[in-house]
Amino acid sequence: MNKDQFWQIIHDVKQYCAGKDRESFACVTAENLLKYSLEDILDWHLMLEQYCGAAYRPELWAAGSALGADYSGDGFIDFASWLISRGKETYMEALRNPVSLTQIPP
Repeated sequence: MNKDQFWQIIHDVKQYCAGKDRESFACVTAENLLKYSLEDILDWHLMLEQYCGAAYRPELWAAGSALGADYSGDGFIDFASWLISRGKETYMEALRNPVSLTQIPP
């Protein structure tokens, strides 16, 4: 799996789950991934971890906190996962300019 496929899965799930809860997003993502080989699924997971890690920045931490993100326990991982779930453009813009997060509905 490559990065374009990773982001395409995010895009497809986001479109399908518009207005639904976080659990629906996770379930539909899992269903989509089952169409791929085990190697591709592992690649997807590694990319997810890499993108979460890249979001682990003080300025994004501060922006998420200002928006009400709860960072107790796995809070930042949840925030980074949510940010990725918004799609490639939103994610990349947030890395460049964390203030852009104020334009995203909670």
